[in-house]
Amino acid sequence: MWYLLTILIGLFLLRRSMDGGNRRIANGLILFTLLTALASTPLVGIVLELSLRVDRTGISGSTPEFIIVLSGGYIVGNSSGRDILTTYSAERVSHGVNEWRSNRAARLVFSGWSGNGRDTQLMARAAAGYGVPDSVLMLEAHSRNTREHPVEVLLLAGVNPTKHVAVVTSGWHMRRARREFCRYFERIDLYPVPPRKRGGALELLVPQAGTLGGNTLLLREWVGIIWYAVRGIGVEAVGDC
Repeated sequence: MWYLLTILIGLFLLRRSMDGGNRRIANGLILFTLLTALASTPLVGIVLELSLRVDRTGISGSTPEFIIVLSGGYIVGNSSGRDILTTYSAERVSHGVNEWRSNRAARLVFSGWSGNGRDTQLMARAAAGYGVPDSVLMLEAHSRNTREHPVEVLLLAGVNPTKHVAVVTSGWHMRRARREFCRYFERIDLYPVPPRKRGGALELLVPQAGTLGGNTLLLREWVGIIWYAVRGIGVEAVGDC
């Protein structure tokens, strides 16, 4: 926050000593700084999350046979023993386990690949820490993006388009995930991770460096949704979504 404020004050002071074309450049830089500050506020993040969010849904009279948890990546440590899940992946695993506890007849599927299959291994280890037995788990370690998740899951033993499945992912990612899974599965429940708690009203308006990265991710998600929609024109969905 103070870094942006210092730059803004400096630009205003510099602008006073300029004229003509140089002043227009300064005005552009001031506008860019103000927009960056606005994009760094938690309030903008809330608005973006609400625009992306999909509510939890379930099919009445039926329970999923497979609960599919999508990976959100992992952080590489100094050694394999120090690798850890990203916050998004950890939240998805925790939420997926909670949903499974209400439906223990279901298989818990971890889906995703970041280059070496480490994602699903770490997700399985986290699930084991929550008390989920290995016999319940299925690992799909080949899908590299949202589009490939349902394609690769269909290659797992016992999975086919008629099976009732549930998808677990971050709330901001569920809209795109829903669209892709509906292309391949007839019956789908949606279990989005609940939103994180935010600070007070004043804190929502304060620019934060870490928030800018998160808000950029949310903007990229909208770009991904639009791109997937363009690529999917003319493709008929199997599910009723």
